[in-house]
Amino acid sequence: MTPGGPAPSPAVAQDVGELVAIMRALKEHSGLSLRQLGERAEERGDVLPRSTLADVLNRSTLPRPELLAAFVRACGGGEEDVREWLAARERVAAPAPREAGATARRRRGPLLWAAGAGLAALATLGAWAWWPEGEPAAGSRSLPLPDGEVVIHPADAPGLCLTEGRQRGGAYASAVAVQGPCDTAGRPRSYLRAVGTEDWYFVEWYKPSEGYGCLTLIDEGPAAGLFEPVNRADCSARRPEQHFRLEPVAGPGAASGETAYLLRHEQSGRCLAFAEDAEPGDADANADAGAQAGAGAEAVLGDCTGDSAQAFLIDATP
Repeated sequence: MTPGGPAPSPAVAQDVGELVAIMRALKEHSGLSLRQLGERAEERGDVLPRSTLADVLNRSTLPRPELLAAFVRACGGGEEDVREWLAARERVAAPAPREAGATARRRRGPLLWAAGAGLAALATLGAWAWWPEGEPAAGSRSLPLPDGEVVIHPADAPGLCLTEGRQRGGAYASAVAVQGPCDTAGRPRSYLRAVGTEDWYFVEWYKPSEGYGCLTLIDEGPAAGLFEPVNRADCSARRPEQHFRLEPVAGPGAASGETAYLLRHEQSGRCLAFAEDAEPGDADANADAGAQAGAGAEAVLGDCTGDSAQAFLIDATP
């Protein structure tokens, strides 16, 4: 998201995770770094420690009222905006109990982020979905990599990246996760973002024209078994189909001195790999996913064998 247009509103936040996700959107909207936000807060007589703010934004921790007020002012908000954010904070700090029989699962279908229009501007469209972030943060245990921008390479094809593409069979029009060239124009930027419970991550993408989105397993239809990015309003700590754990694996990457990881999927317990050149979505044909995969191969799940076809090299981007 770039500066300009209506600022993201906290009015739609339903819990701590969503409130902090909108804080991240507000920071992006301001176009300011953590250091710059701290400097602007100091100019206004506020205190906004960079490390404390980073912890709130990265771990979905409920911010203290004074820190939230200083943050909103530093992002360019007025006192009316501060009151709106503080009211939203109080609301999510003591959420109303769920009705009997209510489900925690949200609709998975693709939604398009209307850039700069705020969360209320989400519209149901046949396009990839955006803006992920977690829900309640109980404090992560031990994450092997910090939250931030990364490049994810298959260990046996380090010249390729986990990126966007289309289902090769053509039965699904929206973008899905594939293995493709790293230097493709318009390729989404990739991030690891802590879910906020134990040691799971969202794998999220960002495009200036679209916003952010977390990869989610498609569980039905012509693209069942593939992954697509969905809107952050549909990304949750209670949706294990969106969560991945990084598990170090011996062998792949050893020659370069890099640590390679399996990306274990929480819901299935299986590991991310790439489909063979068989028809995508064929669970039997892709049981040994990755063995013959090339550029354009879709990201799928396979039994966690620890071989190079399931191992990934993850380079943090400064």
